[in-house]
Formats: sequence, C-alpha cells, structure tokens
Amino acid sequence: MLLSFLKGYKIPVIYFMCFLGGFVFFSPFRDLKHVILPYEKEPLIAFNFFFKITAWNRIFELAVTSVMVTIQAFLINKLNAKYYILKTNSYLPGILFILIIGSLLPLHRVQPLLFSNIFLIMAIDQVLSSLRKEKTIDSFFNAGFYLFMGSLLYRGLAFYILILYVGLFFFRTFSWREWIMPILGFLLPLIMLIGIMFLVNNTETFYDNFFMNIKFKLVNFSEFRISLPSIVFYIYTSLILLYSTIIYRNNKINSRKYMVFLSFMFLLSVLLFIIFETFYIEGLFIAAIPIAFFISYFLINLKSKRIGNIIVFVLIILVLWVRFFG
Repeated sequence: MLLSFLKGYKIPVIYFMCFLGGFVFFSPFRDLKHVILPYEKEPLIAFNFFFKITAWNRIFELAVTSVMVTIQAFLINKLNAKYYILKTNSYLPGILFILIIGSLLPLHRVQPLLFSNIFLIMAIDQVLSSLRKEKTIDSFFNAGFYLFMGSLLYRGLAFYILILYVGLFFFRTFSWREWIMPILGFLLPLIMLIGIMFLVNNTETFYDNFFMNIKFKLVNFSEFRISLPSIVFYIYTSLILLYSTIIYRNNKINSRKYMVFLSFMFLLSVLLFIIFETFYIEGLFIAAIPIAFFISYFLINLKSKRIGNIIVFVLIILVLWVRFFG
C-alpha cells in the first residue's frame, strides 16, 4: 500500500512531496553547523550573495533549504516524465531524493549546491534530449553554459563537463562540431566574465577565487564523525543501490543509455569525493540524483509488493531516526 502510493503519479503524491520536503528539513532548534565544509573556508564570491540574504535567521534558512530541495525533486521527476527513464511516470525519484538529502544533517542549511544543482539538472536535461534530436549543437552548448553558471556558485561543478562527453559518446555518432560545443558553452561566458573583471581591475581576485582553491587531496576517512543512525541509513541505502544495479534489466535501448549516463555521473561524484578536498559531503546533492533513479527503478519493478513496502517503510523509519537522533 505504501509503495503503491509513493510510486504513483497522482496529485496527493505531490502534496506528500511538499510535506516531506518541509518536515525532513525543519529543525530550527538543532545546531547543525558544527561541521565546517570546504566552501565555508574559501567561499566563492557569487555564493556569498545567497548566503548573506538567507543565513540571517535559522528558520528562514531552513525554509529556503526545504523549498530548494523540493524544487529539485520536482525537476528530477520532470526528467523522468519527459524521457521515460523508468518506463513509467512516477514521483518516486523525487521522494527518494528528498529522503537521501534529508539524511545528511550537515546539509540542512544554505550551501552552494542548493542552488547550483539546479543548473546541473538543466544541463542533464539538455544532454538527455540529444538522444531524440537530429541536430544537437545547441543542446550541448546550452549544457556547457549551464554548468558554467552553476560553477560560479560551486566550483566543483565544472568537473561535470565530463558527463557531457559521456552523453556525446553514448547518445550520438561522432561529430567534431558537437564535441566542441560543451567546451565553447563553458568557456565563452568564462572569457566574457574574465573580460569584465579585467575592466574593473579585479582579475586577480576572480582567478584566486575560481581556479586556485581547487585542491587535490585524497579523502581522510578518519576525519568523519558520523552518528550510528546515519551509518545504518547509508549501509542500508548502499545495499539497495548495489542490488538494484546488479539486477537492472531494461529492454528499451533509450532507457538503458539513460541509466548508463546516470551511472557515470554517480561514479564521477564518488571519484571527486575521494581525490578532491574541495568536493566534500555536499557532493551528495549530485550523487543523490542517479541513486534516486536506480532505487526507484528497483522498487517500481519489484514483483513482491510486500517486500517493496517493507523496504520503503524501513527507509522512512531510518530517515526519521537520523532526523531526530542523528
């Protein structure tokens, strides 16, 4: 019954998503700012603007966080409705996205990927649309442009230009014009911005802020302080994700290609987390997108409704455990 409701495509599920987005993130009386993330040590100029107008009040900050995460959840569901990634319309990917993000308490605040992730989703939309088009030069140019806009808020997003070329490789036959478009889409606004900074005599500040603070450093797992509820949640989610990728079967060629694209997106997120100091736990915002789709596919195609209901029920209980006791 629970899974049938959540994987549905009806108006009550929309109301539930909005409620979930507010409930999971509304914790105004808990001090969650004890974890200092890399972007706080060396914030980008563009993000400071959003931070100053939202961080003046804890309740307002949580409200902004809740609204932005919920918007991203709806955009993720729109991707599925538009490209039929799961072979059926469902709000389940968005619901799982909210639960996954809500499980990481240090992210219950205003931070760069809260805004820049929307640009990444827009770039993903452009890449996925290329599978249905004959001429896609504009799509990949737009995708590169969106990634640049997002990287102004979160510099680590620039690395995701690699997934644009993953899309080119799997979705298109080779065309040199298409392969230069992501770079052009990213570099042209960058060059224009550097020109503006030069005119106002602020080039050095921009260079240090955007380029010099990308630091290579293998992750030190001993630095992590994760509560028991969070550990249990991540182990449980990882097992579901592992099983869903192993048993994944889809006869539709387009859907298989979409899932391969999302798999590379997830692997890139893991790789960046391991080797770059500036890509920290907030990267879960990006990794949660492919995770939500893979787990959704597994739950939607699970033959045993009883097992599916148990899996979802335990997942929600674990999120509540993290939410109140993590």
